[in-house]
Amino acid sequence: MTRAEFTRRQVNLSGHASNPRVTVTFSDEKTFTRELELNGDGEPVGMHPEAPHKLFKGSGFVLRRQDIISFLRASPGQRYPIFASFMKGVASNVLGLSVEAEQRLEEAAAEKVERVEIREREIGELASLLQMNPDRLAAHVLDAGTFRMWVTANGLSRAQTRHKTARRANYRAIAAQVEVVRKSIEEYVKASQELARLRKIASVTPLGNVLREVSETLSESFLEISPQAQSVAKVELHLSSDATEIDLFATLANGVRVKAEGYFSEANLDLLALLLFLSLLKFAGQHGQAKFMALDDVLQSVDSPVRVKVAQFLVREFANWQLLITFHDRLWKEQFGAILSPGQPFVEREIKAWSLDSGPHLVQLRRNASSDLRESLALGGTRSICGDAGYLLEVMSDWLSKSLQTSVTRRHGDKYTLGDTWPSVASSLKKTVATSLVENVEKYSWLRNAHGAHYNEWAESLSIEDARAFGSATIALWDAVWCEKCREPAGKHGDLIHCRCGLVSLPKKVKNSQSADDASGRQPGSD
Repeated sequence: MTRAEFTRRQVNLSGHASNPRVTVTFSDEKTFTRELELNGDGEPVGMHPEAPHKLFKGSGFVLRRQDIISFLRASPGQRYPIFASFMKGVASNVLGLSVEAEQRLEEAAAEKVERVEIREREIGELASLLQMNPDRLAAHVLDAGTFRMWVTANGLSRAQTRHKTARRANYRAIAAQVEVVRKSIEEYVKASQELARLRKIASVTPLGNVLREVSETLSESFLEISPQAQSVAKVELHLSSDATEIDLFATLANGVRVKAEGYFSEANLDLLALLLFLSLLKFAGQHGQAKFMALDDVLQSVDSPVRVKVAQFLVREFANWQLLITFHDRLWKEQFGAILSPGQPFVEREIKAWSLDSGPHLVQLRRNASSDLRESLALGGTRSICGDAGYLLEVMSDWLSKSLQTSVTRRHGDKYTLGDTWPSVASSLKKTVATSLVENVEKYSWLRNAHGAHYNEWAESLSIEDARAFGSATIALWDAVWCEKCREPAGKHGDLIHCRCGLVSLPKKVKNSQSADDASGRQPGSD
């Protein structure tokens, strides 16, 4: 899937001012809009257009925590509709029926049509004997039971016609035709039921084939991630012959086969269900579905070590996908970001507030953190300049320690200060053309503690020139390592250091080093 930008029209649904809509703009500049139609009372009455975009018609692309809960709480016989709704039409389009199954279905449909014609012909014969309108008679022969009651009510059953005078030959003909019609109705019902049975099988077979296919990789991925891998030999998805009942089983290391629900913890069951849904989404992506997936806080109940392994699994198995992941747990968000930051591009947004009038207020994180310092340099005093410069230096050190993959001594709770991250970051940067920028920052970095972060009476006499020198040096280094285009700091990519889009690069230092103005590696005129 090409990358897309989503725009939402702010609508107060309680006001019914207009219909809410969502517009998606793809990277090829094409747009797609869907609008929720409301009636005069503000109640939803439909969607326009009714069908989703063609790249999203095959399968659902949003996986919510509720989907996993619904699957785990459902009985084996109730699980098929959950998957059928989630997969929509991709299974039928990709893995249809076999040639033999399609032939049986066609034969059953033809048989039903033939039985309808026979029934109508025989009803016409009976109507002629009774001197009735065939359409009027047909209203009483919808099924065998209704026809039987009509025959009895009109004195046309075998027992009733037996007492009629033998001179009325048409009674015998009528009775005989009644039996013919009754048999034709029974044959029609049998043909109709057989067609319905084959159609049901046809509706579940493609998805059953998909589930059987994805279950082959389920055990491998589960055992890779789950902490219970040592006690489990394999996990498997078991489908009934008609694929309408779905069970999860685990074969233990000692050979015992048990139901997954009776053996695994809630966290492991969540993991198992998540991996199953992810396998279905991956199958859809391999067969025409756009490679876009939204995971709405699906790992909230999974243990922390498992979350990290799942994040690594997602980064590896869905490397060429666009992922939208929501977090309600800040620690888990930080863990996921730490896994992504070395090489995977990502954008962070946070919902700061929400109201019925304006909806959610989104703030893009990883914004240009230098804005406060730039403002202080223009209007602020010595304390604000030193404080903002120190803060920017901390942000820069934290982000670069991850993107440059520098070594940092572990601390309890992984809480690091500037003193922990800056030395290794500075050492890495001094090997590049940014050497002079780093050294310039280090000349003044002592002002962070002396005047920006702590109170020192003697520092009150600090000159504005020294403060501005510290701030300017920090800004210069920031501009050399931060890319406004891809909104990421320069990072380590093999033996090279550059941002994701390549606009900012830091070549290795040479004997005739470049000036500080060229240290960012930007192309002339790139600004």
